[in-house]
Amino acid sequence: MERYEVDADARLIPMLDAVARGEAVVIRRAGQVVATVEPVRTDADAADAPFSLEGLKQLEALRAMVRGSGVTDAALLVREMREADEH
Repeated sequence: MERYEVDADARLIPMLDAVARGEAVVIRRAGQVVATVEPVRTDADAADAPFSLEGLKQLEALRAMVRGSGVTDAALLVREMREADEH
């Protein structure tokens, strides 16, 4: 990966300010997307990520289904889940 030191370019400063606030920035050349600039993610960022109540409910439902199925083979479990969705 190439690294660049950035001088105070009037067009670049607002973009870097947005990235510093946690936003992703899309860079275009002649109307075509050529890059995105995103903030660096750290382990602390991942730990602070919000949880979705709906996502947690879905996870608990899946765990209950697995516990109640008696299936210990992951491939068999996935096959059974797919077959259940088809019916």
